[in-house]
Amino acid sequence: MGYVELRNRLQSRSDIQHGDGATESQIVEASRLIGTLPSDYANFLQDFGWLMVGPQDVYGLGDDVQPNLNVVRMTQAERSDAGLPDNLIAIHGDGGGNYACIDCEAVNIGTRAAAIVFWAHDNLRGRSPSVLADSFTDWLTAMIDRIAPRQT
Repeated sequence: MGYVELRNRLQSRSDIQHGDGATESQIVEASRLIGTLPSDYANFLQDFGWLMVGPQDVYGLGDDVQPNLNVVRMTQAERSDAGLPDNLIAIHGDGGGNYACIDCEAVNIGTRAAAIVFWAHDNLRGRSPSVLADSFTDWLTAMIDRIAPRQT
C-alpha cells in the first residue's frame, strides 16, 4: 500500500482520530530540530498532524497536537533523558519507555524512505534496534490492520 492509499483510507475512517495537519513551516522546523523526515511521514504530518488508533497514538505536529503527542518534544526528551540515539525519531511509545522510531540515517543517504525500528530503552549497550517495517506507511498500515481492522 502506498501513502496515497493509506491517506484515503484514514480519511474515510470515522473511528480513527487525527489532527488538522501541520503547516509546511512546522514540518521544516521539525526536520531542522530532530532530523530529516521521510516523505511519507512528512505527508502524514501535513495531512493529519497526529493520530489515535484505538488506544495507540502516533506522534506528530500541528496547532492542535497535545504535548505528549508532539514528535519534536517527545524525541528531544527521549534523546536527553533516556539515551535515544540522535539518528532516531520517536513516533510511537509503548507506555513502557520503548519506542517505534524513524531511522533518519536511511533518509539521509537519499532513499527518502526510512525503516521504522523498535528502540528498547533498557538496551543501551550498542545493540541495533530491530526493524519493524520498511517505511512509515507500511508500519502505520500494519498498526491500523492490527488494532482497527478495515470496516466492511
